[in-house]
Amino acid sequence: MPNFDEYSVVFICLGVYSQNYALNTTEASALVDYLDAGGQVYMEGGDCWAYDSSRTIYNGHFGINGTSDGAGDLSTVAGQEGTMCEGMSYSYVGGNSYIDHMNPVGDAAVIFRNPADGAGCGITNDAGSHRTIGCAFEFGGLVDGTPPSTRSDLMDRFLEFFGLGGTGVDDEEGRLARFAMAQNSPNPFNPSTTIRYDLPAPGRVELAVYNAAGRRVANLIDGDLEPGGHTATWNGVDEAGRPVASGVYFFRLTHGGESVTRKGVLLK
Repeated sequence: MPNFDEYSVVFICLGVYSQNYALNTTEASALVDYLDAGGQVYMEGGDCWAYDSSRTIYNGHFGINGTSDGAGDLSTVAGQEGTMCEGMSYSYVGGNSYIDHMNPVGDAAVIFRNPADGAGCGITNDAGSHRTIGCAFEFGGLVDGTPPSTRSDLMDRFLEFFGLGGTGVDDEEGRLARFAMAQNSPNPFNPSTTIRYDLPAPGRVELAVYNAAGRRVANLIDGDLEPGGHTATWNGVDEAGRPVASGVYFFRLTHGGESVTRKGVLLK
């Protein structure tokens, strides 16, 4: 039995029927103990959310309600608007039997759905004391497409969600962000912070703010800009003008099919 306490984040890949593994009671309880101690977990599996008996031990910590045993109709995985996976879409060629259907519980958020039936297949949960990502599909079964729909980009966003920063690895076509965004300043901040960035070429730019659960809370820029240096200011309010709570927020700049993210802390 591994000592989860040695890890900042634990990645658990349970597979899809008929090549899957079900956590037993002891393993599921150890996982929950790790989360209760402030752990962070990514877990994927086709049966672990709505079929495996041990789901009753850990589902609540993942903010997941497994609604049905699912089917074998997952051919596309679609990122959801207003989440950290917005704008991402993947063809899927991984295990594809009994892909569990999932709904979020409480403040958890659906980041991926199966367009064939609208069922949730990826959910993030920031419970304050711990963070989780639960997926019913296999990460390795995603097919790289046009950025940001690459596995490298997705893993960057997962690691950012866990507070570990990006992978710093090129995608398969050797693309790295060819534009720069400085760390927001001041940081930590209250009530506002400024983001400075440079564009190498004209084009459409989006600068959005996401909370630690991966939900978009504000869109600072969405339009065409000229090359050169630019700034944007966020005053700690959401898209409806309501003040947001203290916590960790992510500033994601997208330009030319590439993205870069910085993490800020709002203290009140």
